[in-house]
Amino acid sequence: MEKLIRNSILFSKIYLGIKEYNQKRKWSIKHLSPVQHDVEITHRLLLELEAACNDNNTELLITTIPSPIDVDDQENLKEKYGKYFKDLPAVFPDISLFETTDFDGMETGNHFNNTGHKKYYSFIREQINKRLDD
Repeated sequence: MEKLIRNSILFSKIYLGIKEYNQKRKWSIKHLSPVQHDVEITHRLLLELEAACNDNNTELLITTIPSPIDVDDQENLKEKYGKYFKDLPAVFPDISLFETTDFDGMETGNHFNNTGHKKYYSFIREQINKRLDD
């Protein structure tokens, strides 16, 4: 009897979890465009960050870190990610400077290895120096 109750509880939790997931999914499909939602949230948060920087007399510089897939496909980062930044001060590294070997090999990890870090550091240093020289 105890085993039957335990299995019943387990299956009811699985059922309720699936039911909740499906209800959330149906609601989000009906009410949200996933890409538009992400774009709006990201842009709103970046505007808040820009306001905080302005309040503290600090220049905001936004950039992207390419993923191994971006590098492999030689994606135009501005075209792909520019929608998130709209009119904010964003700069994008030249994707041709990077190779897939500049990452740790984990496609989902998107972490640079030492070579990738050095290349990205050079890009960031160049962007900061441009602003210091102005």
